[in-house]
Amino acid sequence: MPETPYRRVQVIINPASGRDEPVLNVLNDVFGQHGIDWDVSVTHRYGDAAAQTRRAVEDGMDLVAGYGGDGTQHEIANALVEASVETGRRTPMGILPGGTGNGFAREMGVPGTLREATEVLCTSTSTRAIDVGRLRDLGQAEVGDRYFVQRLYVGVE
Repeated sequence: MPETPYRRVQVIINPASGRDEPVLNVLNDVFGQHGIDWDVSVTHRYGDAAAQTRRAVEDGMDLVAGYGGDGTQHEIANALVEASVETGRRTPMGILPGGTGNGFAREMGVPGTLREATEVLCTSTSTRAIDVGRLRDLGQAEVGDRYFVQRLYVGVE
């Protein structure tokens, strides 16, 4: 079995996402087969994924993976970019499709099932750099400085 590129993985799960599947069983099975030390945290409200991501970076995790939809992935990506800017440490992001549409996961070429996507995290040494946008507070709208990936919605979607 090839050496895994990430020894310590934090998985952030959004339980309100669109799928009904045995997430922990699949993660335990696949990560266990590859000898990966993994931990899981569960979101309850908006902002939890970002806070959990920051803690994972502070704890020195090798990879932060989100199980959820585009909103969950956006929160994690935003927190990873902020942490990189603040600390200079670049922690990779893994995408585990768990939402209803999974637009971001599809656009990144992530396999459509949790088992296959987790297997990729355990075996692939490939990473992909993506563009990140930054929305700055211009004083007229109180948006704060925020990063975004994939899309930016302003006003009515």
